[in-house]
Order: sequence, then C-alpha cells, then structure tokens
Amino acid sequence: RLFRSRRILSYSYAFAYYMFGEELFKDEMSPKEREIKKNLFEDQQQQLDGNVEKLSQFLEEPFDEFSDDKVTEIRIQIINLSVVVDSLCKKMYECIENELLGSLQCGIHNIAPYSSKGIEQAAEFHASWNSNGADKSQPLDSVTSGETSKPSRDSEDTICSSSQKRPRREETFINSKVTLLDLNLPPDFIDQN
Repeated sequence: RLFRSRRILSYSYAFAYYMFGEELFKDEMSPKEREIKKNLFEDQQQQLDGNVEKLSQFLEEPFDEFSDDKVTEIRIQIINLSVVVDSLCKKMYECIENELLGSLQCGIHNIAPYSSKGIEQAAEFHASWNSNGADKSQPLDSVTSGETSKPSRDSEDTICSSSQKRPRREETFINSKVTLLDLNLPPDFIDQN
C-alpha cells in the first residue's frame, strides 16, 4: 500500500502541472476558479503526503528490537494509517473525477476509478470495457481482507464530494479504445496495453 500510494502521489504532481498549467485547460476555467481548484487539490496532496510519510516512518521502525506489546501497538497504528491513506487516495481520485475533470466543458477526460486492490484489480477494470465502449464492470469497492470498513463512494464526509457524480461519456472512447488516466497503474503497464 505504501508503494502504491507513493506512486499515486508522485503522479498527482504531474497531473496538477497539466491541470493547472496555462496551456492544456487555459480556456476551461476562470483564473479564480483555477486558483480555488488548485488550492483544493493541493490540500488533498498535502494530506496524503503527510499520512504516507507517517506510514513510512512506522514501517521503518526496528521491530526486532521491540517487545511484543510495542510491536502490536505499532502494528495497529500501521493498519490505521493504511486505512487512512487508502481513504485519502480514494478521495483524491473522486476529487479529480468530480471536481476537476467533471467541471470541464469539453468533458472528454476521465480518470479510472480508484482500486484498493492495486494493479491487478485496475488491470481487470481496464480489460472489462468492450469495444463498443459499454461499461460492464461492477464497482470496485469490495472490502479487502485485513481492512476495516471503508467509506462508500457516495460518502458525504469526503473533502471534495459533488452533489452528483458526473456520468461517464461515450466521447472518452477514441478508436474503440478507452482513454483513462489511471494513477494506480505504473507507466510500463500502461505502455504495454
């Protein structure tokens, strides 16, 4: 989870560069709207970054030098932070989909849904789209083993939730191929497909 969340975080900086830069979406947002969305997104990045670093510090502890009670205590903190990091990654994906890309007038950009199961599950999602562009996949919000309950996609406590999720549009399919931005997959995996 740490590796995956670090990858998502690193890709989010490149996404922000293009999203809030002056070239790609310059006519899509007013300067004031761009600044508000940029601040919202940067807040999400900072929260994720801080919790990823905390998780990293706990995982670097010298467990072999600790008593069993101390190891158990750190284990619980690691599990709790893993759930928080997973939730923050999901919120970042929802923010990108609903608040950033969802407000664009051209509406041809999408991000693949976040998957707690990582590369394998995200790859299954990508393969589940048929050549007509119909979405046959089910939501990827199943609970993974070892986790406590996760917030639902429609949770009202998300930092950047919309009153309504935007529907996926058929314009996102170019030459019968899905064009999705997926921060969950490594670049070499995307290049292979």
